[in-house]
Amino acid sequence: GNFSPVKESNPGKFRDLVPTAELYNLTFGQERYPHGLYTGMLAETGLIGTGLLILLLLRNLLIRFPKQFLDSPANQRLYLQARGAQAGLLGFAFASLFYDLQYIEMFYLQLFFVGAVKTLADSAQITAQAVNAR
Repeated sequence: GNFSPVKESNPGKFRDLVPTAELYNLTFGQERYPHGLYTGMLAETGLIGTGLLILLLLRNLLIRFPKQFLDSPANQRLYLQARGAQAGLLGFAFASLFYDLQYIEMFYLQLFFVGAVKTLADSAQITAQAVNAR
């Protein structure tokens, strides 16, 4: 909720930039929110918070799963679900340019799910390597 209070604390600084009184009255004197997740996160958390969110998003979009993880049918189904969640994250990433999606839980659930499946795949790979080393 940081965007509107900061905007309202600086209305005099923008009087020269707003061409008409009507537009000025639409902009100031009422609560407004930024359009888009990235601009909203910039307003709420600054460069550090936005950068961390983008890093987490990119990490989960670019994850590659080890081939050994696909040996069992259960893991193959989980792999397909994780790839579907990655596709959903890609959709969220593009839609977030235009919509305020930082408060939608599904976005964070998909981030968590992809990361959890990657952790499971990595542990299965480590276990398979340990068994093969014996």
